[in-house]
Amino acid sequence: MRGAAQQVAADRVPAVVRRAQTTRFPAAVKTAWKLKSDRSYEAEFTLKGVGVAVKYDSTGMWLETETDITRQQVPPRLLDSLIRQFPGYRIIETQHLEPRSGPPLFEIHLQNAREVVKAQLDSAGRVISRSSKPVPRGQ
Repeated sequence: MRGAAQQVAADRVPAVVRRAQTTRFPAAVKTAWKLKSDRSYEAEFTLKGVGVAVKYDSTGMWLETETDITRQQVPPRLLDSLIRQFPGYRIIETQHLEPRSGPPLFEIHLQNAREVVKAQLDSAGRVISRSSKPVPRGQ
């Protein structure tokens, strides 16, 4: 659930964006590209067995890096905060988010019978942003 995006072939990604990706993550191979709804480009790849998604604007400027983490890597105070703020939800995805500006965040995706919620929390467990969408059919 990395947001609305359209798969795009690497040769359709501006060269300056591809160069920025190669410079920032030279060890990344098998990069899948997406064009996001905000017109940024997202490079998705696996690095040392960990899923990574990196966003760039159309000029190649780095915007953010999302790194998959395990539930055990989420600080206990954040898990406690999630349990209080989202009763009845289960955690389905956990990520560490390093934005271009501002402090690092944790991005947690939760689900109940009706919706999937994407919540970004600071290190104190405060919800900084929240979005949701209906649970996909068949789940």
